Amino acid sequence: MNQGTLLVIGNQAGDLDSTVCTFCEAVLQSRLHPEMETIALYARPSSQWYLTPEIQAVFHYVRINTEAFQSLSSSEGQQLIRKSSSRFFLVDHNRPEWEISEQDVAGMIDHHQDSSFAPDASPRIVRETGSCASLICRQFRSAGLEMTRTEALLLGAAIIIDTGDFNPEWDKTRDIDREEFRSLQKYISEKDLKFLKSLSAIKQDLSDLSFRDLLIRDYKEIPADSLKAGICSIPVDQKKLFDRNLYSRKDLESFFKEKSLDLLIIMHSRQHPFRRELSLYCPDDPALLNALEAAFPEIKEMDCAPGIRKKDRPGWVFFPGMAPFCSRKKALPLIHGFLNRHELKKT
Repeated sequence: MNQGTLLVIGNQAGDLDSTVCTFCEAVLQSRLHPEMETIALYARPSSQWYLTPEIQAVFHYVRINTEAFQSLSSSEGQQLIRKSSSRFFLVDHNRPEWEISEQDVAGMIDHHQDSSFAPDASPRIVRETGSCASLICRQFRSAGLEMTRTEALLLGAAIIIDTGDFNPEWDKTRDIDREEFRSLQKYISEKDLKFLKSLSAIKQDLSDLSFRDLLIRDYKEIPADSLKAGICSIPVDQKKLFDRNLYSRKDLESFFKEKSLDLLIIMHSRQHPFRRELSLYCPDDPALLNALEAAFPEIKEMDCAPGIRKKDRPGWVFFPGMAPFCSRKKALPLIHGFLNRHELKKT
């Protein structure tokens, strides 16, 4: 790589996997290319760290002060992105969610469906895994670099969270996830392992968050030509999220308007037993919801979200969790393709 500034950027959801991978990839690149100024830019500003208690917990455990993290949305972050000598390393996504040209992408590492963006980036590692962290573990080993206990704990935390501690019901774990987690164990004590396994419960404790907080905490936009859709992953089932004590119609309408959405998708998950559910909100285009249901006939509409009267949920359609929607990673390409097809029919 040429001298200049390398900005390591995770995806816009700013979840645990994206955040720790951004941190660890920046460490790796700074060691491989000490001549470069390497800066990690995080999707989530410090004012929103309370939304992700599992991320707060793991960085606190390894004694890293997240107040010093640079946010993409800050004025300093925007200046770095516009800096003429800046190049970019994409982490946990392989098509930039900001305006970045292919020529400016120095490298990428991701575990989602390949978009074929920036084919000349080097390295360009796009491979299906349960966690992007597994690919970064492999990078360290392939480069012959020893990681510190800090990096091992961060990457191990992401692998455990993203695979549900290798839960077969999730159908997300791959051999590389198991192999790379085993490679981390030489850095991790029994006390550390106990902490990592507690992160799932920490992530599930969202009792202090409002309905709007839950929409914001893990939100991504789905690119399409004219329709605009957003998707939220929320570890709360439909019954709890749409309970009258939590659900806020005012917050929903405000969020929908603020993001200028045509469609809002919520992917719910619950534990014991593990289950995913799907909720769709589209108040102004019922034909869009009908077309989505027709596009995926194996999804059958529920009569009503448990505990919610129909008159309390105008614009919503609720679906049970089905195989094609086991995870957002699998759902996004399907929904993206559907939206583009639907746009063609409307024009």
